[in-house]
Amino acid sequence: MQVLSGLFPISQVREPYSAIRYLAERVPIEKIYQLVPPSEEVSSTGHFQWTAFMLCEAYANKRGYHTKNGRPDTYRAALEILRDTVDGVVCLYFDPPDAARLSRLGVSDNTSAAVAHDDDDDDDDDDDDDEDSDQDRDQDDEDSVDEDVDES
Repeated sequence: MQVLSGLFPISQVREPYSAIRYLAERVPIEKIYQLVPPSEEVSSTGHFQWTAFMLCEAYANKRGYHTKNGRPDTYRAALEILRDTVDGVVCLYFDPPDAARLSRLGVSDNTSAAVAHDDDDDDDDDDDDDEDSDQDRDQDDEDSVDEDVDES
């Protein structure tokens, strides 16, 4: 987390794969970089489960990063993905804590504003009802005065 938010220098990261795993759980890295899974790893259903190392390996192959032995340089690829995240190429963000709870309840910000607006309209209607009841009371008072006059 400290690496992804830029608090820890990327050049001092010894093991970048856990940070890549954390990032991949929250951001679709394979779609952002348009990575293709190794054909022998794809299941018959067409579903492929990426690991942090496989993401780095696919990115290294795409960029042409290889060690002297000819293997993909996954460490270099992982550091570049981390740099892209810190630089803003890969956007890592977090929703506010209440957003998840509200989305589970089916309430969005727009509907809550509409509900609040409807409540304001109802308050205006209540004021009209109060005026009507005042008029009714005045009418009742007049009727009672008329009855008193009739009795005398």
